[in-house]
Amino acid sequence: MDNYVIELRRIVKRFGSTAAVDSVSLDVKAGEFITLLGPSGCGKTTLLRMIAGLETPDEGAVFLNGADVTGLPAYKRDVSTVFQQYALFPHLDVKANVAFGLKRRRVARSEIEQRVSKAIDMVRLNGLDHRKPSELSGGQQQRVALARSLVLNPRSLLLDEPLAALDLKLRKQMQIELKALQRRLGISFIYVTHDQEEALTMSDRIAVMNAGKIEQIGTAEEIYERPLTEFTASFIGESNVLDGTLESSSGDTALVRINDTTARACLAESVRGVPVGSTIRLMIRPEKITLGSSNGISGTIEAQTYLGESTRWRIRLKGGQELSALGQNSGRSSRVGGIGDEVTISWEPECAVVLAPVAGGSGAERSIAEAYSS
Repeated sequence: MDNYVIELRRIVKRFGSTAAVDSVSLDVKAGEFITLLGPSGCGKTTLLRMIAGLETPDEGAVFLNGADVTGLPAYKRDVSTVFQQYALFPHLDVKANVAFGLKRRRVARSEIEQRVSKAIDMVRLNGLDHRKPSELSGGQQQRVALARSLVLNPRSLLLDEPLAALDLKLRKQMQIELKALQRRLGISFIYVTHDQEEALTMSDRIAVMNAGKIEQIGTAEEIYERPLTEFTASFIGESNVLDGTLESSSGDTALVRINDTTARACLAESVRGVPVGSTIRLMIRPEKITLGSSNGISGTIEAQTYLGESTRWRIRLKGGQELSALGQNSGRSSRVGGIGDEVTISWEPECAVVLAPVAGGSGAERSIAEAYSS
């Protein structure tokens, strides 16, 4: 039986007439690094705040370590939170900032000394104990905020965009350090971000959120290679989405007609009931496309951009649809052609994914799309 430290059951949170979080359920295993990923306003921070006890759900329940804590205040929950604004006390030094929560809990002085020293060592701030926040770099301040949360020995750590204020180089460094720290500690991290690279770099699983709902949850590879919806496909990485017609399907494979050419693709389980003849959406990543002179879908190169290690092409298909292709400059890409040249595009069947049917098509197609999104 899975050991879940956090369980959310059909959580709803409304602000006025708007459902910021709309019937979300989620299980988090012990020792798991899970990221809530999505654009601003999608509900990810509100969801995190309900886990922390800083917001109360209008509907649903929050379980921590098997106990229903829906009505408990934040200070009675076995979680700790690191915010985007580190909220350090400017008049206190590093040691006092880290010790603050323990003093409020009236922990014995000898134990405070021991736990604070261990937490400071854990985040590599040795020798900086007596510096004030104003004397620290952004990365060091972030470590103080982490130590202040970790010193409480929580079963789960909640992090609300903690790297957003850092410059790019430091942010990438801290991504690696945070993941290494989480593995070393073995506690669950729930991480909120709108940065897809952060999510792909650190997460065991990613929950992609949109308009208060979880669109898809899975590993980084599952989310990137097998998106279930057009939103997920477009939000995680770059994607081409083409309109086509389903010619046949069997199990998890499909034949799709685009213009006058038939191509193979993967068919997600959630759309395997799509009838032959339906208009569908086909997702293919730019780097998965092969350009050649035969055996593929015909198009014309409209733009070509040299990027050093790679080249990007914008190609208009005969039916008017456009897509982007990306190829490594290994020598072969230079022989593809130039602007105005005709080329064909192709891909390996496992690299293209059939998404939800196009809304607004025939009655049958609309009913499938509605069932898919429900």
